[in-house]
Amino acid sequence: MIDGSTTSRRHSVDAIVERLSALPGKSNLFNPYAGFDAEIEGADAPAIRRRNLGRYLAAMADRDVRDLWLGEAPSRFGARRTGVPFTGDGRLADLSQRLGLDPPLARATRETLPTPESGTSREIWDAVPDPLHCSGTRCSSIPIAAFCPCATGRRRGPRSPNIGRCWR
Repeated sequence: MIDGSTTSRRHSVDAIVERLSALPGKSNLFNPYAGFDAEIEGADAPAIRRRNLGRYLAAMADRDVRDLWLGEAPSRFGARRTGVPFTGDGRLADLSQRLGLDPPLARATRETLPTPESGTSREIWDAVPDPLHCSGTRCSSIPIAAFCPCATGRRRGPRSPNIGRCWR
């Protein structure tokens, strides 16, 4: 858990999101929580991604999460667009439903864009139990931010059979 009380958890989540948005971008480094790409989204996109991430982290903090999966970089079709780790535009509705979020997580990119999905995102969310609010050993590891040390020990996109090892 991020912290003990609901107020403390919310404060911790807000602090994480604020610190991420404060990281400077560079010519070769895009910060999706601070910058936007006018070709695919509006100026409000960073705020939408920050809000999505905050809601996602708060929802995960309310569960009995024991593991934290860290990705090296946001996928160009995943968190780069949505702000949510391992989640592209096409997964927002499904993830919102799994987490019981109402209103659902918002899309930051223009609606007219196609919604391709990264291979890592597809493999992870297809392997994660549904619903996410289950209890027991099988459901104790929920990814929140593409590396699964119990699966391969290597830095590459994990595959469903490997991810399955994490749920035993």
